[in-house]
Amino acid sequence: MESPFASPNFSKSQKNKISWRKNLKLWTLAGGVFLIGSAAFIFWPARIFTADKLISLAPVDSILYLQAGNSFFGQKNQISDLPIVGLASILQGNDNFVRLDFKNDLLNNSNQAALIVLADYNSDLSAAKKLDYIFLFDFKNESLIKSVLPKLKDYLVIDKNVLAIATDKLALAKIQAVKDKKTFSLLNRIDQSKVKPGLLNLYLDSANLKFYLATEPTVLNTIFTRFVNQDIYLALKSENDLWRFKMSSEILYSLKASRQKYLVEYLPKDFSLFVSGINLFDAFQQWGKADSNVVAYFKQLGESVKNIYHLNFNELAEELLNQPADLVILKNKNSFLGQDFILILSPPADSQISGLQNLVKIMLAQKRPKSSSYKLPDGSKVIELMADPEVWQWQKENLNDAPAINYLREPALNFEIGYAAFSDKIIISNSMEALKSFMANQDINLKDLTSRCSNGFWFNDLIIFNAQAWQPVLSPYLVLFSENRIGKASGCFFRF
Repeated sequence: MESPFASPNFSKSQKNKISWRKNLKLWTLAGGVFLIGSAAFIFWPARIFTADKLISLAPVDSILYLQAGNSFFGQKNQISDLPIVGLASILQGNDNFVRLDFKNDLLNNSNQAALIVLADYNSDLSAAKKLDYIFLFDFKNESLIKSVLPKLKDYLVIDKNVLAIATDKLALAKIQAVKDKKTFSLLNRIDQSKVKPGLLNLYLDSANLKFYLATEPTVLNTIFTRFVNQDIYLALKSENDLWRFKMSSEILYSLKASRQKYLVEYLPKDFSLFVSGINLFDAFQQWGKADSNVVAYFKQLGESVKNIYHLNFNELAEELLNQPADLVILKNKNSFLGQDFILILSPPADSQISGLQNLVKIMLAQKRPKSSSYKLPDGSKVIELMADPEVWQWQKENLNDAPAINYLREPALNFEIGYAAFSDKIIISNSMEALKSFMANQDINLKDLTSRCSNGFWFNDLIIFNAQAWQPVLSPYLVLFSENRIGKASGCFFRF
């Protein structure tokens, strides 16, 4: 009987085929192991290298957390190349960092860096004394961190390689408390499903921000609190010499109105903020919901203007402002608003322009009533105050290559307003100088910006921050982003 364990009797050609199949399987298996091993070698260390190891040290009451890290391969996207070098400005004027070089001592020596912003509250949490800024650096090795320590006064070293420095040494105690597990970490509040891989990641905690803003209930803070309705997650990536990002947020969507094109072609290089498609009528309504005093003021103003001057304030405001508009903000501390604005609207009807002129005169008359002195029969004098709009008259300045500017000034109130009417738009500003400069400006081509950021796609709704004008943290970058119809935002940082 033939043994069941005996080798089958194959021909030579059959043996060669079996041998070839075995070799193919072995090579396939070996190739698969090699590819998996290579991928593990390439991507697993990269994930370890780029995984955020600093967020677990951020206190749970942090308002903002910003983390950046090196690329695993190459020198192109090193941490010192990211648009965060301007963060050094936060340290300026602090004695603890006088001898410190933010880029060369810290960024160039680190694999990762993080910025934590949190409020320093009074003991009863009724008000915020200030904001504290804490920096964390994951140094490449222990010797590098030791070379930096002699330049610092107050610092905290964690696990030999992580350095914490802060604008207030008491803030370092909060980091130590998180490290010792005496208080919770911000990591517990983050939705990991919304965290996307990026060279730079930002997280804004809406609840912590609202709590901070509520301690100082200004009108602006109250309005902003209403709009910050969810946490913000942002991830920055490098692409075609730009820093592109995606962000999950609906902060701005509630104030936007759709339209087909911008009314602005160029932005001045010193602008602070540009917003397209904003509906200011809706914005004022939101303002009213946030502050009942605002509602009462405009209601009283509307009734007064209608009864005394026969001008329907509410109707005029809705006709002019309930439409998509472009808004440019420029800083000017000397302005009565603290900043200059350029508002661009679709061309209004003649009656609306006339109504705007009359409204401005009426408001000035209310602010600076005309005084008249009368002598009574008993010889005493009485001074009567009368709000007479006709005291103020609009002036016109003709320009060579542009429409004339109509304007009205009241130096005693540091007040000025002017407008220029084009065939396709009207431009309104609180500064004649800013208005004339804007009309002649061709500094930054808006279409070029959007083309660079979006590969030719024309945004409907757009916001651009001039980081250098607002604060030097991200200078000299412009931050451009646009929302789609479900509240998702994307955009880019780029130099200009």
